This record gives sequence, structure tokens and C-alpha cells, in this order.
Amino acid sequence: MIPKTWFDEENKVLRIRFFEQWTEDDIPEFFSLINRLLEGRKKRYVLVDLSDAAPQHYSKEFRRVFAENMGLLSFQKAAVLGANPALRIMAGVLLNIMKGIKIFEIRYFSNTFDALEWLKK
Repeated sequence: MIPKTWFDEENKVLRIRFFEQWTEDDIPEFFSLINRLLEGRKKRYVLVDLSDAAPQHYSKEFRRVFAENMGLLSFQKAAVLGANPALRIMAGVLLNIMKGIKIFEIRYFSNTFDALEWLKK
């Protein structure tokens, strides 16, 4: 199941909220949705909310498919919200995949207000 994903028109950021586990089969649909939501937008900022995220296991195939699809995006800034230590480790796995693909600023936050303020700067 893909994460809840929408464009926040008021704050001009893509918002992604993780709830359930997802697999490599979900990745093409997820990235297709992201591309549609960001199409034609000059600023490509994302707020990733891990507050209610389920623990994940990233298989080798998941990491491969994620990396292939991530290469098609061009985020400029990413704010990660609500990541407990275990979720930070999982986020770190995905961020390591992205390092060689697209360079963008990433910061962790404990509340939505601070995350959105940083993205708007």
C-alpha cells in the first residue's frame, strides 16, 4: 500500500505520510503519483511524516527498484518528521540509496510547524 501522498497548496510542499508497510510492487505507483503532483512546479520540497509509520524491511529488490525510481525525481529539500530512532535507521537506508542519485538538503524535525518553516525558507 502506497503512503498517503498529496500536494499541500497552502504551504507549497509535497506531503507524504507513512502508515503501513509497502513493498517494491508499490514503488512505481508511488513515484508516478509524486511525479504527477510535482509536474510543472519549480520548487520541489517534500515533508515526509514518519510519526505513524510501520516498521519496514527493505529487501535488496526493494532498494534496487527504489533507487531506479528515485533517480527520476529532483527534490530540492526534504523535511522528515516524527522519526523515532528505529525509523531514523530505516530512513537512513533510503537516504543512502539516494545519495548517489540526487543531492538535496534533508533535515529531521519533531513538529510540523518547524518542518514547514524550514521548507519555506
